[in-house]
This record gives sequence, structure tokens and C-alpha cells, in this order.
Amino acid sequence: SWVQYRVNYTSPWDSVDQYSLTGGEYVLFATGQYYPFYPLELVAPSSTRSPFNVSVLYFNDTVSTWLPLAGATVFVDGAPAGTTDANGNLSLALASGTYALRAEKAGYIRSEIRNVSVDVTPPTVSISSPVEGAYYATYNISLNATISEVAQVWYSINGVNSTPVETDVLAEPLSLYEDGNYTITVYARDAAGNVGYDTVNFTVDATGPTITIHSPAPTTYTTSTVELNVTVGESATIWYRVDNGANSTPVSGTSLVTTLTLSRGQHTVYVYARDGLYNLNSASVTFTVSLPSAGGGAGARPDIYGTPAPTPTPTPTATATPVVTPVIQPVEERKVLSSVSPEAPAVVEFMQTEVTKIELDVNTPAENVEVVVEQSAEPPAGVPDVVLSIAATQPELASSMGVYGYISIDTTLPEGTVDKAKVEFKIPRSWFVDNGLDPATTALQHYNEASGQWEALPTDQTGEDDEYYYFSAETPGFSVFSVVAQKAVVATPTPTPTPTETGIPGFEAILAIGALLAIVYLVGRRTR
Repeated sequence: SWVQYRVNYTSPWDSVDQYSLTGGEYVLFATGQYYPFYPLELVAPSSTRSPFNVSVLYFNDTVSTWLPLAGATVFVDGAPAGTTDANGNLSLALASGTYALRAEKAGYIRSEIRNVSVDVTPPTVSISSPVEGAYYATYNISLNATISEVAQVWYSINGVNSTPVETDVLAEPLSLYEDGNYTITVYARDAAGNVGYDTVNFTVDATGPTITIHSPAPTTYTTSTVELNVTVGESATIWYRVDNGANSTPVSGTSLVTTLTLSRGQHTVYVYARDGLYNLNSASVTFTVSLPSAGGGAGARPDIYGTPAPTPTPTPTATATPVVTPVIQPVEERKVLSSVSPEAPAVVEFMQTEVTKIELDVNTPAENVEVVVEQSAEPPAGVPDVVLSIAATQPELASSMGVYGYISIDTTLPEGTVDKAKVEFKIPRSWFVDNGLDPATTALQHYNEASGQWEALPTDQTGEDDEYYYFSAETPGFSVFSVVAQKAVVATPTPTPTPTETGIPGFEAILAIGALLAIVYLVGRRTR
């Protein structure tokens, strides 16, 4: 009879005098009805981490099925690595690399060779945002992470896992919804099953400080002096105003206590608190001051001249400290222009400061002109803090203002030589994100030495990249500048002014007495 054969071990027996082989097929021939020796199969992953398991099976031709084989020897790159247990399994611990595995046992046909790739190195995960230990004044935070290879990636927020995705770059917008401490872990599992991860801890504080007004109470006071006693739930900048009056000088801390001297009538005190992340909160209380008319013994003058003008409200004695988070680094950079002339703007570029370029329009030629840029987190001596200065006239604007820092620009040009100048500067994106500030509100403030006031210069955003926003502003001259930006302005309720007494108190009583005397006089005449 013809020689019997099977293709890939288990196909039906067939017979032929010749056979055309196909790549990848295994053909076993036999002269009987069954295999005289059972073939082996090695089951192993094509890609795995270490250690890993392999199994050895044999094809029992009598029952036509694969069964586990104990005592089979597994070879790794031609060298014996161990024998299978009673269940046909063997655990192998190999270093990273690619290996050729096969199984053999006396009386059996050895298995085909299996190539196995072993990877023991987990993917590297790096979280760039949020930043470890950072405080954020917004619930909307970007989760950004890079992975050293394409892997199955997922993350957990305080232990709650996301859905895995296949990627090597993770950019996920997060909405956290509440204040508190957060832990985010990003995991990456490669094809071999190795898992790498990175963890970051941060805090979200997107609400203003809690404010408690202990006094005054919403009641009636019979004295013109009333104590204002306020505490806030965290360290903050605190200030107040009475009715539609001016804002008080801000103080830093967790409490504010002062004495208010008030006129007769209804009053509303508004208290504001802003924390270090520029979150603003406010509270108010409305009460009444009822002052008795002037009285006394004989000779006392009736209160006919109205209530005296209120004594100006005293300010708290605490030192005013603005809450700002400047990140500007103290640097001084000097450049020298060989010559400048009115015919064309002179351009000088800087590499070490946030100011990147200055263009000068001059009206007089000059040579060897030195331009100096110096930046710092605090205003120079003799220059007022920009927030506190603006708060005196625009309290609502100042209460939502963030200060990046102060920049002094000076030249050796004679006074009056510069007609105008353009200042180009850059601000890190992280400053806006970390403090919840809007880049579109960025303004270069110029300190006017003549008026002693800060003035906002028209400022344009000229571009952005992954690290910085870029701006330019025109200035009429050089002195000290400050870069500021705004959060969303919180609207402050405006109370309806309470009508004040415009007449002369006691005048009605005088009229009544006069009328009574007239009646007595007329009755007296009639009885005569």
C-alpha cells in the first residue's frame, strides 16, 4: 500500500505516491494506520515577560486528541532547560531576548521549534501635567503623560480607573468638580505584560475663602461706633467697604478687626477675601444705626443742625501684603547698541530675561547706547505694589489680578530722546494654568513716575508655543513695568443707597410750638 501521511499532525490519514510540500506545513508519514510514535507540540507565547509557562502536549492517535505530557524535556536555544511536571507544564525564567524552544521525549516525535521573545523591562511613564505638589485654582486640568513605547495605557484618579487605550502619548482633559487632594497614577502595560507607572499628587482649590462676619449683626445699634470683626477659613487677603464707599487697605491673614464710625441710618458692610490662588469670595451684613437727638439740662441747644459728617473709617493696623504668586526669576541683562538714529528703529534682543526684544524710536542720533533689563518678583524701592495701587481706584479689578513680576528697563539715552518703544516679552503657559488666569487679559503695566500711578499699556498676544505665550506692548518711555493678568471678574452687588435726612432735625417741633403759641394768643384776644 501507499505510505500513509498526515499534514500538520492531525489531518485525516491519506496515501499518495508523491506530495508537494508547502512552507510552514508539517507532514508526518507512517506505514500503519496509526502513528508509531506520537508527535509533540510545545505551547508557548510568542511574546512574554519573565518568568513564563510553557506546556508540552502529545497527539494520542488512538483517541484523536492532544494530551499533556509529563517528563518532556524543553530545550532553549538547543540546551535543556527543564522537564515538564505531571500536567505537562514548565516555568522558564529568561532574560530579555529572543529564544528558540522545542520539546523532546524518548518514544515521541519532537515538537516543532517555537520562537519566543522575552521582555522584562516595563514601559517608562512620565506625567508632565498635573505637577507634583501643585495647587490649582480650576477644576479643569489636563492630564499629560508620555510612555516609552506603544502600550495599553490607563489612569486612576483617587483609585478609580479609566478605560485603557493603546497609545504612547496620553492627553486627557479632566473635570474634577470639587476641591481637595488628588492622586493620579498613569499605568502602561506592554505586549509582554510588563507594567510601568508614574504617580502625581496635587491639590485643587477653586473656591474662595469662607468668610464669617461676627459683628456687626443685622440689628439696630444706638451708637455711632460699631466693631467689624471678621474671620476667614484660610490665610487670605481681606478688605471691606461700607455702603458705596472706598475699599479699605487690604490686610493679610485669617482675621480682620476694626472699629467703624458711622452716621445715623441703614448701612451695609461688604467684606472680601482672596486666597493665594486668586479665588475671591465676599459676604455682607446690613444693619441700622439709630442715634438719639442731643438733649440735656437747661440751656441745652436742640439738635437742629443735623447729624455731623461721619468720621472717616479707620483702617486696620495690620500691614497690607498682596497675595501674588510671582515666578519671575531675578535676572539683569545688559546690551549695547553701537548707534541709534531717527531714520530706523533700533532693535535689541535679550536671551536671559522675559523681555525678548525692544524696538526704540528715537529723535536724536546717539552712539554706544546701553539698554538694561532687570526683572524681579518684588517692586523696586520707591515703587508701589501694582495690586494695592490699582485697588485704591479699581478694587474689583485688583481683586482678581495676578502679578507675574516686575521688569525695570533703562537706557543711557538722554531724557526725551525716545519717542516710543515696543517691548516684546514671553510668559510661561504654566503660570496662567497654575493660577487660573486668562492669557487674553495679559497687560503690561507701566509705572508713571510723574503721577505715581500704574498705567495699563495696550498689550497684544503675538503667538504661543508649548511653553510660552508671547506678547508685545508699546510704551511712551522706560521705567518700571509689571506683567499682570486677570481671572473672571466676580460681580459685586451694588446696594440701593439709603436716603439720608436732608432736613433740619427738630425743625418740625419748633413749628408746632410756634403754632401752639399763636392759638393761645388768639384765644387770649377773644376773651378780653
